[in-house]
Amino acid sequence: MKRFILCIFVLGIAVSSLASAYQGDVIYIDGEKWTLMGQPIERDSALFHHLLDVLPKERRISSGNWQGYTGYWSIRDGQLYLDSIRVGFDFDSSVMATSIFPAKNKDGKEIPPFVPADDMLEVFHDYYANGEILASWITGEVRVARGHAVKYVHQGYLRKLEHEQHFTINQGRVTDCVSYHNRIAVNGFSIEEFNYKHRKQDSESREKIRQLIPIPVENYPELDEIKGFVVDIADIQVDSLGNLLDCRVKIYLKGGNDELKDRLSQDVKAALMNIRPWKVLFIDNEYVPETKRFSFQYGLEE
Repeated sequence: MKRFILCIFVLGIAVSSLASAYQGDVIYIDGEKWTLMGQPIERDSALFHHLLDVLPKERRISSGNWQGYTGYWSIRDGQLYLDSIRVGFDFDSSVMATSIFPAKNKDGKEIPPFVPADDMLEVFHDYYANGEILASWITGEVRVARGHAVKYVHQGYLRKLEHEQHFTINQGRVTDCVSYHNRIAVNGFSIEEFNYKHRKQDSESREKIRQLIPIPVENYPELDEIKGFVVDIADIQVDSLGNLLDCRVKIYLKGGNDELKDRLSQDVKAALMNIRPWKVLFIDNEYVPETKRFSFQYGLEE
């Protein structure tokens, strides 16, 4: 059983270590600075690789910006423009803090902070119009965001900020825009915070988990020699008041039969349904749980 739980724990670490929250580009809309959740230059692979050819080889990279550049964009007169490219990072400190250091080449000289105009012309010459770069290679959705993170996800661009706009772009022209105002709707029980606080599996944490989910172990003589089992909760559904509407519970118990696992699942689910209120987020005009799935070990040892 311990080996099984250890495998799940190690797998979780391995997956999380590969994931990272990406910085994204910067975009100005009506004079306001937003984070562009993506790097749209990369939507044209030939254009992207041409850009990499002119970027300084010694530029800094990070797990949040593997290519070591930041594009600066703007939307003006219903069109999307690429204004400049910074060699380095421009993190929004309200979402993820960092220190910005000037990159230096192997001789110790600082690399110019922005891609020179001649190199910009060389890379984007097909998209210049009246001295500006119209992003006509871009068709699809462009998501921009600003404010604090309502839901932080340490992977790609999955975090959700307070204010977002989703633009529909057709060859550089804005054809539609939908605005969202995300927030914490119910600041109730947070399974993510609880899991983080009690994940060590010491005696105090095991007791806190048993208090949260009281299983009548006296009804389970089959568990007398069992030290614990793993609970997997998925497909979590909540309402706007913080009530748990439904979820799927699966028990991982070495040597346990299906009937035993089903009974344990029902007891765990009943305990979860009695927790009120749960933390609820209002994201993209929908009430959603802070997470739709989580797993934890239910220890039976004192």
